[in-house]
Amino acid sequence: MATTHGPVRVEDIDWRSAFPFVNLFRCFRLAIHPPRLLICLALVILHFLYGGLLDQAFGPRVHPGDIKAGVGEADGVVRVQAELERIMASMPVTYRPGADDGLATRLVHAVRVIEKEHEDERAALEAAGDETGDGSVELARLWLVRQRRLGQVAALQPRGVFQAALEFKVDALRRMATALMPASGAADEADAAPHPCFFEAAGDLCWRLPCWLACRHPGWLLLWMLGSGVLWAWLGGTAGRMVAVAATLQQALPVGSAMTFAKRKFVWLLLAPLVPIIGIGLVWLAMAVVGLVFNVYALDIVGAILFPLALAGGFVVVLLLVGLAGGGALLIPAICVEGSEAFDALTRVYNYALRPWRLLLYYGVAIVHGAATLAFVSLIVLGTIVVTRAFAGTFVFTSASNAPVDLFHAMVPPIGWDALDDRVDWSALGFTSTVAASIIRFWILLLLAVPGAYAVSYALSACTWIYLLLRRVADGTDFEDVFDEGVPPGEVFGTPAPEGAPAASEGASETSAGEA
Repeated sequence: MATTHGPVRVEDIDWRSAFPFVNLFRCFRLAIHPPRLLICLALVILHFLYGGLLDQAFGPRVHPGDIKAGVGEADGVVRVQAELERIMASMPVTYRPGADDGLATRLVHAVRVIEKEHEDERAALEAAGDETGDGSVELARLWLVRQRRLGQVAALQPRGVFQAALEFKVDALRRMATALMPASGAADEADAAPHPCFFEAAGDLCWRLPCWLACRHPGWLLLWMLGSGVLWAWLGGTAGRMVAVAATLQQALPVGSAMTFAKRKFVWLLLAPLVPIIGIGLVWLAMAVVGLVFNVYALDIVGAILFPLALAGGFVVVLLLVGLAGGGALLIPAICVEGSEAFDALTRVYNYALRPWRLLLYYGVAIVHGAATLAFVSLIVLGTIVVTRAFAGTFVFTSASNAPVDLFHAMVPPIGWDALDDRVDWSALGFTSTVAASIIRFWILLLLAVPGAYAVSYALSACTWIYLLLRRVADGTDFEDVFDEGVPPGEVFGTPAPEGAPAASEGASETSAGEA
């Protein structure tokens, strides 16, 4: 007898079974869990502090355009000096730097020249005694010209390696975002700026910057990798363990338990990404030593005969690089989910990375969804700052000295998508205003770090789910299978459940799973 099937309604379809990648859409709720977000915020802040410490130790040695041009400090000084002379030549006040003046001296003198010109013009305007009301407009114009020229000179100041790399990254990300938007303005306009190319910006971010760091500042890069590895093994392992328990057992792991796990697995969390790099270094050393035979007469023939061994070594290096590029982001989730050592995590990750199409699909979905949610979080943060600045300064009428704005708006400059840093004119502030502006700047910078913390939290959540999805395809392991070292049963946001409660409820709601 034939079996008849009734109509299937869309709401009756189990989309997570039909399309497993939709589990990645749960990463937003996982990422915004307050304890994990705070841990990731601490991770971001410590990276900034560590980068600033390295900049203080190494000193300012990167000039504007050095990374793009791929040059070192000496070439950057020559280019910046020529640009500074061009800027000063366009000013009414003649500036002739001494032949022996260094770049730092020239930059300081340029600022003094700009300030002197502004003061002279301001004094001449005030001496004219213009009482028609247009004098304030002219003063505002002079102030804007001064700010523009000071900004041009400030842009020529040498940066530390971390600050220069960060500015280059932000610029590349901005160009990538702009490239995805429709081009504005007519194409035949002579002064229209060319629309940025997405792949060029992506190449600058993923290839040009790492190569420049490795070639021009290898010592700085080594110290940065070691310090960053320690921070990720500690705080990244803590947040990763919390994500692993939340995604599998649908429970909120206390921060203390997660830190205890990260402490126990600290060595493996630190070594996991270093083992492939060390392996590549050993292969390179062996090939370089064997290659010495090409310097000896007659032995070069032996080297040529054994050259297939060198090709095999190159093949091993390429495999290690491909596996590290495709599965390197899954190493922390692998250790946090399995509770295993570094070599077991590497074996699993390299095995799962051999499924490139699934890996690319999951990465693609995570990147698109993560970019959309990151834009939403950034919009909330920027909107908060803009609204606060507009509302808090409503009844502030005290004028700032030498600035055509009131005191509050001088202390809190506008912040938008095109400028995520503040531009406080400290010369227009008094002593107490300077202290207040410094405190306000701290809170604003802390709030501006939240999107970065969310990006880190989302990356950990997405990589954890990608690992779980690949593990289920490769090994047939259920999502709920996770290393358990005494996870409190049924704990939600640190509140223990009654005794006898099941470890994980099968009918847990999406909201509870996501919030955990």
